[in-house]
Formats: sequence, C-alpha cells, structure tokens
Amino acid sequence: MPTSRSWRSTKGNQVEFLESRTLLAATVTASLTNISVAPSASATSIDLNSYFNDPAIASGDTTVQVKTTNGDIPLELFNSVAPNTVHNFLQYVDGGLYNGVIFHRTVPNFIDQTGAFNTAGQAIANLGTVNNEFHLSNAAGTIAMNKLTGNPNSASNQWFINVGNNSSILDAQNGGFTVFGKVLYNGMTVATTINSLPTIDGSALNSQFGPQNGTNVFPVQSASASVAASNLVIMNSVTTVQPLAFTVSSDNPQLVSPSLGSDGKTLSLTYVAGRKGWAHIKVMATDLGGGTASQTFRVNVGTTGDVTSVIAGAGGAKAVQVQQADGTLATISMKGPGSATVQVSGDSFTKATQKNDTILVSGMNDALATISTTGTNHLSALNITTQRGRTVSILQLNTRSDLGSINGKNAILTGDLNAVGSIKNITLQAAQDGTITIGTASQPLTLKISGAVSAESLHSAASIKSLSVSSWDGVSNSTSSIEARSIGTFLARNDLTNTTIQLNGSGTVLKSLIVGGTFSDVILDSDGNMNSIVAGSVNNSQIFAGVTTLPAGQPLPNSASGFSTSTTIKSLRVNANFSNSNIAAQFLGRIALRKVQTSNAGAAFGLAAHAIANVSSFDQTTASKISLRNLTSSAASKSYEDFDVELL
Repeated sequence: MPTSRSWRSTKGNQVEFLESRTLLAATVTASLTNISVAPSASATSIDLNSYFNDPAIASGDTTVQVKTTNGDIPLELFNSVAPNTVHNFLQYVDGGLYNGVIFHRTVPNFIDQTGAFNTAGQAIANLGTVNNEFHLSNAAGTIAMNKLTGNPNSASNQWFINVGNNSSILDAQNGGFTVFGKVLYNGMTVATTINSLPTIDGSALNSQFGPQNGTNVFPVQSASASVAASNLVIMNSVTTVQPLAFTVSSDNPQLVSPSLGSDGKTLSLTYVAGRKGWAHIKVMATDLGGGTASQTFRVNVGTTGDVTSVIAGAGGAKAVQVQQADGTLATISMKGPGSATVQVSGDSFTKATQKNDTILVSGMNDALATISTTGTNHLSALNITTQRGRTVSILQLNTRSDLGSINGKNAILTGDLNAVGSIKNITLQAAQDGTITIGTASQPLTLKISGAVSAESLHSAASIKSLSVSSWDGVSNSTSSIEARSIGTFLARNDLTNTTIQLNGSGTVLKSLIVGGTFSDVILDSDGNMNSIVAGSVNNSQIFAGVTTLPAGQPLPNSASGFSTSTTIKSLRVNANFSNSNIAAQFLGRIALRKVQTSNAGAAFGLAAHAIANVSSFDQTTASKISLRNLTSSAASKSYEDFDVELL
C-alpha cells in the first residue's frame, strides 16, 4: 500500500507531470444545420458527438461516474497512458464489482483508498494482477492503483485518489504507483469531504481496518456511531458514462418527434405521417460537471420553409426589419462597431430596401430565428425594437466578442443566448427554455428582464452587477441554475423557485437578494459572504455559505469540518413563513424568521454555525416566541421539535 514516508529522488528518473489547468466544459464544435424532408420521410439520424464535445476530456479516454454516499466523483481514465491498468479497472466497473464497495482507508491530505471490501467488511472478487505502468506523477486529483509493498506488479482491485500532491512520496516507491486517471470537475470536493471525515478503529468489521502505526484510518460518517453500513463511506455505483449527456426537445412534437438512441448520442428525428410544417429542435449537452452547451435547428417537413440572412451594421444595412407572422414589425440595428446577422425563418421571402437604408424582410410565417453579432466591443449596442409595445420572439442570440448592451425590452428570448465575450447590459421582456451564457469576465453584467423567466439557466464567467426579474422559475433545482462569481443585487419582484444558485467567488459574493414572493425549492450555495437576503416566504430551500458537500440525507453540517471556508451570512429576513429549509455558515448575523412551523413530520431542519448573533421567530406549533442572542458555543444549541439551531 502507499505509505506517507519521504524519499530521496534518483537522478535520471523522468516522470511526466500532469499539466495544471482549469477544466473546460461542454462546447459546440460544429453547427447543426437546418433539415428539409418530404412528408412521411424516413427517420433522420444525427451523431451528436460530431457537434459537441468536452475539451476537458482527451479523445479516446473513458469516463466513469462514481456515485458515493457523499456525492458524485466523475473520473477520466487515461486509456493511452496506462491501457492495461484501465482495462483491469473497467473489468471491475463493467462487472458491477465496485458497486457497494466502501472507502476503507483515508489519510488526511494524502489519499482516499477503496476498491476491495463491501459493507460487511468482506473482500470482493480479485480478477488477478496487472503489471505496473508508471508514467504520470501522483499529483493531487489523480487516481492510482494500490499494490503490495515490494512488488511493483501486484496491483489488482484496490485504488486510491491522491487528495494531496503525493509526487514526492509515491513516484519513487515500489516502482512508482501507476496513475491511470484523474478526478473531474467537482469530484475533488467530494474526495476532500471524504478525506475530512472522522476515522475510527474499524477492526470490529475487519481486522485490516484497525489502526495503522497507532492512527485510525477507517473513515465513517460519524465517529460516535458504529460500523453499521449506514455509517460507512460507500461507492453506491461505479459505471462508465458518456462525457456528455444529451437532452432533446421539439417545439412541434406533433410533426417532428426527437429521441436519443441507446448509446445516448445518436439523435433520431421521426416525422409524423402525412403532416407538413416545421419544427425547431433543441439539443442540450451537459458535461459531468453540470456545464451545458446547446444548439437549435429547424426542420422543414414538406414545405418550402427556409432561413434567410440579412446584415445590419458594418457591411450591411442601417437596420433590418422583420414582418412576423402575427403582423409585428421588429427592427434590429447596431450602434457602434460591429454588425448583426439576422436570420429569419419562414416561406416565400421578399427583401426590400427602404429609403432610410433599412431592409424589410417579409413573407409567409416569418419569425426571428437567430441574431449573431461580430466585430463588436464594449461600446457596441444591439437594439431590438417593435411598434406600439408589441412583443417579438427570438430563438437564439449569439455574440462573438465583447458587447456593450442588448436592448430588447419587448423581446422574448425563447432559446439560448451564447456570448463568447462579455456583455455589460442586457434588457429583455422575458426568457424561457434556454441558457444565457456569458463567456468572459472583462465587464460585469447587468441583466434586466421585466417579465417572467421560466425553465432558464444563467451561467456567467463575469460577476453580475445587477439581476432584476419579475419572477424566476426553473424546471427544477437539479437542472436549472444561476452560476457566477458574485451578484451585487438580485431582485425578483415576485417568486424565485426551482433553481440552484452557485456563487464561486471569494469575499462578499452577494450584497443583496430581495424576493417579493416565495423563495421555494431553491439551493443557494456560495463560497463567500452574503450580506442581505429578504424573502416573502422560504420553503424547501437551502442557503449555505462556505459549506462542504454533505452526505446524502444530512440537512445541515454537524461538525466544524462541515465548513470549508470562514464565511458570514450577515442578515436574513423572512416576512412570512419559513418551513423545511436550512441555513448554514460559519457566522450568522441577524436571522429574522417571522413564522416557523417547527413540527416537520420528524424531518430535521434549521440553522447551523460557529456563532449566531440573533435569531427571532414565532413558533406556530407551540404559539410561542423564539428569541436567541449571541450564541457562541455548542452549549447554546437549541431544538424546537424538528427545528434545530446548531452551534458547532
């Protein structure tokens, strides 16, 4: 097994070190083009891997998802670097032998070791040994095979995650420990959480789980509990997965029905017999870290439907006007450097140049498909206007460089906004069924949507200066998200629901969040401090600052190790009901919950911190006040039936 003793390097021992780099995400590599078919045509098949990839993963490498009791750990296996070791590992994966296997050894800041024993402490099948293939250094985040001391070619089923940089320890031990893969995306957060769990003498389960050199190394969820399966750290399942998971949808499924093949990457388009018309097909790719990329294309069935493009701005007309099918006249223009290519879908197009150097596009069933800007900078503005306040729908917006503003107060975005650069200001009437992606952080974003946002995600590399919406309702908090380094002010005049908000910056990452209505089924998770949160009511939600990944089913941190950084939630006020929700940070300031239903069918919920300045509420279960001040020790912890105030 790997030991943590030091060693002296030998001249001439050349080891390749993994390059330190920021992981990328799901990316569009080629454009899905529009399709025209005859009525009742045979199904069309499209290999989506030809249009998307994840550049974080090398071509030809295998990806594996490890689902543990403490979260998911995605892996990339280095097929070309250690082919025999990868083949050996995949025998256990494909045979289901790693399912239900425990992590039986952790050493702080060193390794998490697994692969050999089930929850009863019994050894799993051993499929034989594999010869050493040491080529890469045991850097933090890599995975390597365990082996017997003094036998370089003895690796079989046990493997470990290098939690720390163990190059100076393991690269020269026993012929070097074979690195055959690495942990992807947020998997190291889970690995670190496992590494931080308490360890006990596990010899009651198996004599091999006893102390080593006088130190306990057997990890458990709680040191005060037993070696029962419910207290162990378990790999519930280990399976090979595709680097990208695809979802597909049609805005006209009665005409074109999309589906994915059993391989998860082949898109099949089935056409309903005897019908004519067109449909827009949306394809979304999600990587193993939750990042997304999407495209939308048009399918014409038995129609002359087409897409025409017109340029506004540099190299084109002063403006482009589109007469939509409902009679709405939309005008698209550029101010400042750059141009906008306007794609219009429909039939029987006509283009007419007006006296003011505006091109009018009209025809049958015309609709704005895509607007793409190029050659812009922070002084450029894309303007989308209509007459008499009528609305215009836009399927997709693309920007290829920095942009000053998108001004579309009457525009409804019904798909994606993909910004390669940054955008300073975006104004829309509504957004739905897509993702707004801001690619660079060169200027903070102000996003104002006067109407509702539904089934939408926002991923911004830039800090968000201001986010203002009427309401924000995602599909669910597992699929809809808002991700940014920080948000200055976030105003939802009505409800904020079914969304995950992830703020990954440092310092103060949220100055003000105001929700006029319900804050429900929301996960708000930050790496930094949050100043002020105000909501009408809070239900089925989580508000965490600097909290590690918790084991499944654990609502709040239960020890100091549950906090990853020293963070503060300065003020949180709920103007109506607070129910079945959790708030945690190392330091909580003033927590004012107008009403709390402390009886929650036996399901614990509440607050957790190192220190809390003030908690005030009215317990609806007992019709009594809750008033707590200056809580600084575990002795000050309180429990009101299912509502807990925990001092850790």
